[in-house]
Amino acid sequence: MRLRRKTAPTSGDQDVPAGPGPGRSHVGGVVAGSLAAGFVAAVILPFLPVGTVDVDFATAMVLFGFALGWALMAVLSTRFTDQPQRWAVAPAIFMALSGALVLLAPDAMVDALGWVWPPALVVLVVWAWTRARRALHSRTRVWLLNPVLVILVIFALGGAYETIRQSTEPGVVMRGQLVDVGPYRLHLECTGSRGPTVILEPGGGGSAASMGLIAPAVARDSRVCVYDRAGRGWSDPAASPPDGAQIATDLHNLLDRAHVPGPYVLAGHSFGGLYVRTYAAKGWIAAQNEMATLSTAFIASSRGRPTLPSWKTQLTPPRSPARSTTWSYPCRPGNP
Repeated sequence: MRLRRKTAPTSGDQDVPAGPGPGRSHVGGVVAGSLAAGFVAAVILPFLPVGTVDVDFATAMVLFGFALGWALMAVLSTRFTDQPQRWAVAPAIFMALSGALVLLAPDAMVDALGWVWPPALVVLVVWAWTRARRALHSRTRVWLLNPVLVILVIFALGGAYETIRQSTEPGVVMRGQLVDVGPYRLHLECTGSRGPTVILEPGGGGSAASMGLIAPAVARDSRVCVYDRAGRGWSDPAASPPDGAQIATDLHNLLDRAHVPGPYVLAGHSFGGLYVRTYAAKGWIAAQNEMATLSTAFIASSRGRPTLPSWKTQLTPPRSPARSTTWSYPCRPGNP
């Protein structure tokens, strides 16, 4: 009689379960659904109806959305599958904490963290990749999770490059001065000496820098001032986006508190023409007798810009004191 020796099966001889156990979901669907939910949340959250939406708020909301996706992966895979992905808690905490810092920390601290988060994110991605390789036995890891981790590494490299570039590029020195107009300070720069004083009003979304080619040419024959509206250029931000009336009031207070002498010639480009016309309609000239004349020019075009001598001559102030004159004309295409 021959005795058969029973040996324990090796790990290679063990059968791998073909699918999830009874009542359990497939881990691939949980991973894909969680990442998709995080992406949708990252797209929707920056558009929440809040009072002030800026780049810090939008960035924080995107991070919170992605943190939600990673947290769902950890919770749902543990609750409903045979392959719990508890490691996903780490990227969820990392992104939630990063979003909170961007939203609540001072700007100086956020700038300093630009040196920290890129290498920290790379380390986190490498750690998550090793843990997922052990815990996630699904094609979802190769076709979905690994590409997401690669994208995070690309973001980290881009952030590191941007931080290094900003630290090595030459600094820009503000010219002119910051003038307190009440709730905030506005940047004003005046050059030239002869009158009248030409006030250049940038177009919608523009700043004093957009008048960088015009102001020096005007300064050869007259005194010229350029300024940044609230929240633009070097000026302080306003509590809420100012309308045309508030912009005109800010300009009035700016010229008064900076002691800019008149008479004034207001030249507004594009949407700036509406602002200077609002200024002219305020009636400050006759009521306060601040200046001898006010002339406004509305320069509107999306095709070109006027030749400097032509529009400069058209801005000659009227001879009658305390009188407002407005010119409206398009720029001719093809002018330099």
